[in-house]
Amino acid sequence: MTAMNENIELMMPIKTTPYDHQKKAFAFACDKFGVFDERLKSRGTALLMEMGTGKTIVSIAVAGCMYQYG
Repeated sequence: MTAMNENIELMMPIKTTPYDHQKKAFAFACDKFGVFDERLKSRGTALLMEMGTGKTIVSIAVAGCMYQYG
């Protein structure tokens, strides 16, 4: 799982170091939008995380990644 987290962190177009739960949320959202395998599984996703856990950073990273990878 550590190698996957490092790869996920490299894909996140943000300048901060994300926490593990942010990496998992990023990977979940990107997987649903088909960033990894180009198969759209959902047209939307919800980040159901507690207040103050970094939903905005994850959202920015997902939007930036989707922009970069088309």
